[in-house]
Amino acid sequence: MVKTLKEAESELVFDNGLGLKIEENTTFTVERMDKNGKSTDNSIRLKSGVVLTDVKKLSRLKIKTPTATAAVRGTLFAVSASTITSKSEVTVFRGTVTVTSGDQKEEEGVTVTENKKTEITEKLKPPTTPAEMDEFWATYKETTALKFELAIEDYRNKIDELCQKRNDYINQVIDQYNNQIDDILQKRKDKLDKM
Repeated sequence: MVKTLKEAESELVFDNGLGLKIEENTTFTVERMDKNGKSTDNSIRLKSGVVLTDVKKLSRLKIKTPTATAAVRGTLFAVSASTITSKSEVTVFRGTVTVTSGDQKEEEGVTVTENKKTEITEKLKPPTTPAEMDEFWATYKETTALKFELAIEDYRNKIDELCQKRNDYINQVIDQYNNQIDDILQKRKDKLDKM
């Protein structure tokens, strides 16, 4: 479980490139996170608060709240959930998000596109028809979401560099090990040839 307190926030970047900005007073749990991000059941359960999410192209993620599920692929969006009002809100800044409630199947949900939002006010009530995002989310997009998107891209590049260095090191160690084995085998062969 990850929890931020009042006036606290955090940014997380997973190996698969998924970026999360956790706003103040937010509680969530990572239910499943596939290392390469291609699994269809990567999921996060948002109990309350706001999570800004940047999902890499070709990666998939579901964010579940008490009243809604947002299924995404290659998208920048925010999900909010309130334990007080039981309201969930999904706002899309880039890409598209499919939003369902209750036991709805993904194909029964609503598709929310760029600069739109939907709300779910009760667990079994369907999401509202997507509408233009309000002034709060428009300001949030300009002051927070777009900056976060740039920061996540920078983090992803740094992670890629570190992974490449790690892989180069592993390959170097494997080569050294193989060379040692080859030397040992050659010495044994030479010894046998002399007999």
